[in-house]
Amino acid sequence: DYVTVNDIAEKVYPVSCTVINEEESKKIQNKVPIHLYYATKHNKLKLVVRYISSTQQDINEIATIIVKELMKNPKERGLYNVIPYGTKLRKPVKVQNNTAYVDLSEEFIKNHKGGKEGEKITIFAIVNSLTELKDINRVNFKINGKALKEYKGNFRFDKDFPRYTQNIQQL
Repeated sequence: DYVTVNDIAEKVYPVSCTVINEEESKKIQNKVPIHLYYATKHNKLKLVVRYISSTQQDINEIATIIVKELMKNPKERGLYNVIPYGTKLRKPVKVQNNTAYVDLSEEFIKNHKGGKEGEKITIFAIVNSLTELKDINRVNFKINGKALKEYKGNFRFDKDFPRYTQNIQQL
């Protein structure tokens, strides 16, 4: 028995691709993507891809850039920054044993409006953005250099947070 073209064609599957023009290509040349999660008005997280200079190859530097980017207002309509106003990253993010250590200023707690859904969105915007990096599986938060027992009353805050995808808006 011979194999026919139809036999082969049945087993061929299309691949995904994105076509970009030359202008878009120049914008992302020598850059690497970072994945950021911002809030929607429905308390979901939505993925946004940004490109940063590829000279930042160190995992600590890239993780630090991600947190700093999340502190800015998103450029996309309908998305919201969930990190409370005035929050500062006290020192660069440190990654050890697949855990990112994030030390934030007290405004991260003081200026948060609270509520279980609001707290969850804030925490997991950071956690899910950082765990997009292959070398990070968990995130550990400190406030002014100290571990706190809870975050605004609804979440234990003295343990590492793993990735949580239930609140990500699907395309």
